[in-house]
Amino acid sequence: RSHALDLNEKSLDADAAEPKGISLTLGSDTPCYYIGPTSPSELGLVVFVDIWGFQSRIKHLCDYIAENGNYHVVCVDSFRGETKGDHSDNLLEWLQSVPYDPIVKKDTLLCIDYLKNDKGVVSFGAIGFCWGAWAIGKSSEDKIPFKVGVGIHPSFKVENLIFDGDAVSLMTNIPFPLLLLSAENDLDYTKPGSPEVEELFKRGGDCILFSDMKHGWTTRGDLSDDKINRDVKKALEDTLSFLSKHFNGKNKL
Repeated sequence: RSHALDLNEKSLDADAAEPKGISLTLGSDTPCYYIGPTSPSELGLVVFVDIWGFQSRIKHLCDYIAENGNYHVVCVDSFRGETKGDHSDNLLEWLQSVPYDPIVKKDTLLCIDYLKNDKGVVSFGAIGFCWGAWAIGKSSEDKIPFKVGVGIHPSFKVENLIFDGDAVSLMTNIPFPLLLLSAENDLDYTKPGSPEVEELFKRGGDCILFSDMKHGWTTRGDLSDDKINRDVKKALEDTLSFLSKHFNGKNKL
């Protein structure tokens, strides 16, 4: 199977091809997107959206990760179809209305249960875009059984700006290996060389700076720009390499 990714054909363009997975509702009202592996696998990923929900190419990114990493992938939209675009006048209040407990916690547990009971997953990882990195931090604080995580243009600052918590501690206390893929304009404590990132290294973590990129490039950057095209591809490959390493090669690829 080819692992090639030709973004010049807009294979990750949300307006081009239809996503390959299925939309489903878990529990009473948790909207999700599921895409399965290409061969039997006991490894699953919960993907947390950014504040644009499914209104980006995030489903296509999930498709790529599932196909080329051989994972069960569930992407969850805890914003329930609403996005930043619907809340330009009350963004902070809107984000406050989606706290970890009870909303994100319930959604995360539903995803874990679905992967475990419906798909036979026995080992779990997490990927979070922007706001989704905060969701990884909160779920790890709550002892959700993730083995590995990836925060892509991470926004742990949700913890202090929205919920008056300690964003830095939330990040540095994540107990499992965490990869951060940070843009040039992300906060310094999420970048290589910071003492906070040094803490992540102690638990097998890593951090890669995409110095040509701005926050949000993987989900919403213009793929006709050669540098963005290159760095969306690189972010996906870095993600797959890190996940493979820290799932200890248990995949039946």
